[in-house]
Amino acid sequence: MTAFKHKEEKGSVAVEAAFVLSFIFLPILLGIIEYGNYFSTSFKVAESARIGARVGAMSSENRVLKAESKAREILEQYAYAKDKTQIVATINDMEDGLSSINLNVTLDYTPIIPTLGILIVPNKIQREDTELNY
Repeated sequence: MTAFKHKEEKGSVAVEAAFVLSFIFLPILLGIIEYGNYFSTSFKVAESARIGARVGAMSSENRVLKAESKAREILEQYAYAKDKTQIVATINDMEDGLSSINLNVTLDYTPIIPTLGILIVPNKIQREDTELNY
């Protein structure tokens, strides 16, 4: 004998499955998007530190100013606000007559999805690069 099902209950399993799966997969999808944005921003901050330090190392005068302005210029290309970035360059003189420039770039990160982003990613991105000046 077969079990009798009402016609009204036929699609209820599909609807219940759609609700349950949306509550499982939606946060995972949003987390993937948030992490992707965080890592992309992190790579851009690292790129600005690397290129800024390289420009400062190749300059003969005003090295700190040129390094900081190049790093800021790169971050502005990606539309990061000036008030959310801190850029500090320092020159270190060595014993053998060489010197290096150290560039530290810090960005206050704002998540795309604030409620989820606060839970899974840090609110500051900090990258440092050092280049030797010959």
